[in-house]
Amino acid sequence: MAGLKRSLPSSVSAGLVVEQSTDRALEQCEEIIIAAWRADDQMADKRRAMLLESTGDDMERYLDRQIYFEDLVDKLQRWLEPREYPAQQVIAGPGSTWENLELLLSGRATAYDHSDMRLYQIGPGDAIRPFGALHEKVASVVADEPCRTMLLTPTARRWLEEHEERLALRLYRYLLGGLSHAP
Repeated sequence: MAGLKRSLPSSVSAGLVVEQSTDRALEQCEEIIIAAWRADDQMADKRRAMLLESTGDDMERYLDRQIYFEDLVDKLQRWLEPREYPAQQVIAGPGSTWENLELLLSGRATAYDHSDMRLYQIGPGDAIRPFGALHEKVASVVADEPCRTMLLTPTARRWLEEHEERLALRLYRYLLGGLSHAP
């Protein structure tokens, strides 16, 4: 910190704020940017229009994915077990089996590594269990707010794969990020 202050003009270093974690530092930066964005009332309408234009397609894809997810969960209902977690409860962590597939229906959760550093957040439509390279890094997933999930056990998954192949394929395509509207 002292080296940084020496490298900056005193007018800049006087306003320098140091946070204890990178998460908190990023949150603080976001708050500053949002406050500056809102401060200029003359540009507010133009900025909103530009923001909507640049995010409209992303929002449409997100909503299509949510509709697909809700339809998929409805079709899988017979094989899924509902779960509810209050805020701050560990959804998956040390001693948990990662063999189950747990899908978040509502609420928000956060995945942490072994040093309790936040890796990413999970929202409705996301799987609690990470896939790929992140699987090894995630030590726990904690509910940020009350969460509802649906759990697919390995036994139910195997049954689906053997007897409802098309439905299992739709689930896997969804989880891999591709939407398939095949029946």
